[in-house]
Amino acid sequence: MKELTYSFGLKVLMSADSLFFLLVPPKVHPELKNQSVPLNSQFSMTCLVSGDPTPIVNWTKNGTHLVNTSNTVTISHVSFDDEGQYGCYAQNRAGKVNKTIWLDVTGKSNIMIEFLLYI
Repeated sequence: MKELTYSFGLKVLMSADSLFFLLVPPKVHPELKNQSVPLNSQFSMTCLVSGDPTPIVNWTKNGTHLVNTSNTVTISHVSFDDEGQYGCYAQNRAGKVNKTIWLDVTGKSNIMIEFLLYI
């Protein structure tokens, strides 16, 4: 049996009397997990995927598509607005998979502290 791999990821197995196309659905490795991060910190999460052909990865936050993302979402200065459900969606011709996590922001807001000082 002879195996051919094309540049766009399609694998073909050939024998004398048969031709098979192998497509592997996306899989997320390792499973994404819920996270708690401190207010004002930097945070990144990576969606490592495998599949054949190579899956395309997209991220969402609370169901809204995040633009200009790759396999990694980075938040340079975490705020309370960053809290929510994040989803990693991977898709190729063989299928699609999505994994979601909850990002919890911990800490106290400086605005509230300053307000309390004036009371």
